Order: sequence, then C-alpha cells, then structure tokens
Amino acid sequence: MEEKKSYLLGIVGGLLGGIIGSIPWILFYVYANMIYSLLAIFIAMCALKGYELFRGKIDKSLPWIIAIISLVSVSIATLVIIPNLLLFKEVGVISLANLKFIYSDSEFISALIKDYIISLIFTFLGIMMIISNLKKRVNLESDKTDLNNQETNISEEKKEEILNYFIRNKAHTKKTGIFEDELVNEFKDIEDINYLVSINVLTKYKDVYYYVLPSVKNKRSKIITLVVIIILFGIGILFSDSSNSDIDTGNRVVEYDLPSDYIEYENEYDGWYYVPKTDISGNFGGIDVSFDEVDYSFSGIEEFMSIVSESFKDYSITSTSNYVNDLGNAVAVYKLDFPDYEEYIYYVIKDNKYAIIDGINNKENLNNSLESTVKSIADSFDWK
Repeated sequence: MEEKKSYLLGIVGGLLGGIIGSIPWILFYVYANMIYSLLAIFIAMCALKGYELFRGKIDKSLPWIIAIISLVSVSIATLVIIPNLLLFKEVGVISLANLKFIYSDSEFISALIKDYIISLIFTFLGIMMIISNLKKRVNLESDKTDLNNQETNISEEKKEEILNYFIRNKAHTKKTGIFEDELVNEFKDIEDINYLVSINVLTKYKDVYYYVLPSVKNKRSKIITLVVIIILFGIGILFSDSSNSDIDTGNRVVEYDLPSDYIEYENEYDGWYYVPKTDISGNFGGIDVSFDEVDYSFSGIEEFMSIVSESFKDYSITSTSNYVNDLGNAVAVYKLDFPDYEEYIYYVIKDNKYAIIDGINNKENLNNSLESTVKSIADSFDWK
C-alpha cells in the first residue's frame, strides 16, 4: 500500500526542522558574541529533513516549499528567538515590555536588520546547495509514478547490459559519451536508456549519453562539497562580527549591594545606572549611583545638608531627613516632587567623600518599591 503524503504535515515538520537547524547559529550569536552566518546554511538542510520525516508530499513544488520554510525559520530565529535570548542573557528575564523597548532602539534595529540580511543570504546559499538534490528527488518520484501508471520497468539484466556497454566504450564523460543514434542502433529502444537517466544512473548532455563510475562520482562529489565548505567558511568569517555586550564600569573604589531584581544598563557617564529587570526601559523607575570628593572634610551632616539645600532651593522639596547607617556613614535624604515624577536622593557622606544614590520614579508607572531600593543601596554603600 502506497504511503499517504501531505503538504501540511511536511510543512509542520519542515518548520520544526528549520528551527532545530538554526540552534547552532543562534547559540554562536547569543553566547559566543559571534554572528557566524555560515551556520545559517544548515537551516535549509534541516528544513528538508523535517519535511521528509513528516512525510511531506514530494513534487515540483518542493524546492519552493523548502525555500519558504527556510526563510520563515531564519526570520523567527533572528527576529524573535535571538532578541529574547539576548534579553535573558543580559537581564535574566524575558518580558514583553523589554522586547518592545529594545525594538524601539534604532541602533539595535539597525544591527539586527544587517544580521538578518546576511543570514538570509547564507540561508539562500543553503537552499542552492540542496536544490539539485531536490530536483533529483522530484524527478525520481515523478518517474516512479509514471512507471507505476504504465506498469513498465527495467530488469536488472537489462540495466547491467546497458551499463557494461558504456563501460566497454569508456563513455564516462561528455567528450567520450555515446550519441543517441548509436544507442538506438545497439538497443533498438531509447526508453530504457532515458529511464536510467531519470533515476540518475546515466547522464545526458544534449544528444550524448555517458556513465560516471560511482567511485569517480563520489570522489567528485566530495571534492566539490569540500571546496564549497571552504569557500563558505571563508565568507562566513568575512561576514562574522564579534561583539562584547558586557558593560565596562572601570575599577571601582567603592562597593555596595544591588538588589537581584535590578540590572546595570546603558552606562554612559561617570557612574552607574540601574533599572528593574522586568522593564529595562526605565518606565518603572531608574537609579543613578555616583560618587565624588572635595578638598576638605565636612564638619558634619548639617553643613553638608546646608550646601545641598541651597542647590535645591528652586525645586519642590517634599521632605528632608538624615541618619547614620550601620556602616557609620552619615546619610542625607531629599525627596523632590515634579509634575511627572518623584525623585529620591540619598547622599552618603564619609570625611571629604560623598556618594549620590538618585532614584527617579515615574508617576504614570509608579514603582512602590523604588524608594526602599534606593535606601538599601545607600545603606550598603562604602569606600574600599
């Protein structure tokens, strides 16, 4: 009984195969900080394998189906899977808010689109590498169907007779091949010859037929494959890009505890900036940490606060306070109110040194724990 095949099952299998085939490339991209585009060629190969394993229908549409599946797979990998894994690598949390935020970053989008185009090119190369195999598969399936419909076949004896004829005449290349007229005179019927061509046993070039010995064919195939791999490997390195996503904070001469649900983000000044892992956009509050020193020691917290209060005289100060933390450092606290946000500023003072832990809390997306987080950093802040 003939096995029933389906486009739908084949497409499902092809998509699964394409995604699986993209895994090595994704891992290189995310965890090795390398865009090794050569690995994208395996997406098409795995898409074909998945299509076959799920009993996809094999006909003239197959090359187009595999091409579309491969492009969809690389699109999912590049535009969905990789951004989420990059987020998870950086912040340990995957969230829709973070994904929306990084997609609003023009620099990130520009780099992603460049990588996407390169990946499409290499996926296309993968499709081209298997296209001839696809055509052979399609032709073979078509010939099998025709033979079944016509109830005709060629015996092993006949096949051996034809092949021995080609071997005796050393017809192993286009130049030494045998013309169709000669074959008709020898075998009276060209249909058996054409059948062997259709199943890739013989090769036809215009009116010339020839037989490539299996050992020669395998050797040629291996050489061609090796050359293609070497060329693509070189191109892959040429288009590869290494990047380091770690944020360089320099050699700190201070230390403090950062809550586990916060992460350092976009350090572009002399200090550190932290946001909640669940929303790195800063819409739910951000915390600046910086420190400085002067040429003299403060006589006390009151002197320090008088200096700071003078600089805040044009702002709406909600409250002020001060205390000494468990590390023996004096802490001055200012809470400011603005139309769109609240600001919590904690100054940590030690001799002529001071640190500023500044929390910005958006009123539209009020973070109820932000002030306590600012205080916890201030209470753990100290100089080495």
